[in-house]
Amino acid sequence: MRSAEQTITRALCLAAVTTRANAEHLVGTGEPAPAFVELTGVQPKDAASCLEQWLTREGLKDSLSPQERFWMDIQFGEWTKRDTLSAWWRQEGLMVLLWGLKIIDPIPAADIQVDIVDLLKSAWLLKDTGKLRASVHLRSPENISKARDMAEFWLWRVRTTQLQNSPDSANDPRTSKEKLEAIIAHAAGTGERDGLFKRIGGDFPAFGKAFRDLNQNEWSLAHSICTERLYGLNWLADVDGLEWDQVETST
Repeated sequence: MRSAEQTITRALCLAAVTTRANAEHLVGTGEPAPAFVELTGVQPKDAASCLEQWLTREGLKDSLSPQERFWMDIQFGEWTKRDTLSAWWRQEGLMVLLWGLKIIDPIPAADIQVDIVDLLKSAWLLKDTGKLRASVHLRSPENISKARDMAEFWLWRVRTTQLQNSPDSANDPRTSKEKLEAIIAHAAGTGERDGLFKRIGGDFPAFGKAFRDLNQNEWSLAHSICTERLYGLNWLADVDGLEWDQVETST
């Protein structure tokens, strides 16, 4: 299990990276940014220098992962769409780390995105973080392990749909449509008995309907949410002892 100090340091780095991603998105799309300006005190185009100053002041620059340092060193406005999307989704990993530190509670349902503004406020973005660092404590290893298992359970369900739609699985008796449906039904029943959720149509519930009935956009959203949450919780639980950029989310 990571320490509280390691976790708050990682969370603060993620707060900077997701803020930069949000700024890149706002400038790239030309969307109005009143919430961003209220949160940071600067226009999105000025976010890079503002974040760099904060990271330096808080002694966080050396704690950025190699990938994060690469992103933050790119001139503002030069991020690719893939860079922006990848870094922006790290907010879900940030959320579970803040949950692990007892700063936020509970972890939202697997079909609910976190509110980026509320999340960054909780991470003391651009503030003096000394008091925050001194006051944080981790949840128990048992609670963190339980949350990690639940995140893995949900990502398994997301990937099972992917497997069901794969042409290769149709020709494999081990992954036939009937067999996968039976496995999903059994897993959904287990989830309900364990108090994780109430089934809809014998399946995991998402967006107010059975998971099997999600459209492509809903499935993609659930996939991103569940992947990033398991990523963060695998790091927090120190699964396989991997550094942040190397964390795996196999199920």
